[in-house]
Amino acid sequence: MSSDKTVSRRDFLKISAAAGFSINLIRCRKNSRKPNLLFIWTDEQRADTMKVYGNSKIEAPNLNKLASESIIFKNAYVTQPVCTPSRATVMTGLWSHQNGCTENNIPLPENIPCFPEILNDPDYRTAYMGKWHLGDEIFVQHGFHGWESIEDGYVRYYREGRDKSTRSCYHQFLLEKGYQPDSERGIFSRGLASKLPLEHCKPKFLELKAIDFLKQYQKDPFILYLKF
Repeated sequence: MSSDKTVSRRDFLKISAAAGFSINLIRCRKNSRKPNLLFIWTDEQRADTMKVYGNSKIEAPNLNKLASESIIFKNAYVTQPVCTPSRATVMTGLWSHQNGCTENNIPLPENIPCFPEILNDPDYRTAYMGKWHLGDEIFVQHGFHGWESIEDGYVRYYREGRDKSTRSCYHQFLLEKGYQPDSERGIFSRGLASKLPLEHCKPKFLELKAIDFLKQYQKDPFILYLKF
């Protein structure tokens, strides 16, 4: 490409997706299967907490194993250091001033498509699991078929018409395990969730839901966002 041409972030997202698909489709030509796409996000994790970036004290065997089998980017930067804007940019391929999410707790406009909507391939089964932080936290939206929510602290930011008495999937999970909400608003606080036994904590809940999804759609192409 000549130096006088530029590519927008949105075009880059489309080109990258197409390139990735082309490479994987060549590999999968024998069975004509479309490639699966699994996105694993960890929230509030600095790069230097991983062995691949030089930390030998923190034990994260699964992430270290994944890194050993992956391409490692040592000079990668986010477009925004704030949660909602950063998530919106990654999900849409647009700068914050283009997608409207310039600060935390601004809902991503319904007319701004996320990756599943941009791809627009009916063959794919899609699911989003974990923290969303882009508005209407616990409600299925933006081209996803499945939705496993874990956060109930963003009720006041729901759009008009949303049922604010509805609770997250994780809330229902804890009720089934016999726990009772500890906050005045009738929800489980993050403080309580962080002190639960491993088998009842948010990461384990997401792990179980992800395994169920992978088993259910093991014969279908899928797009799964897993956000711990």
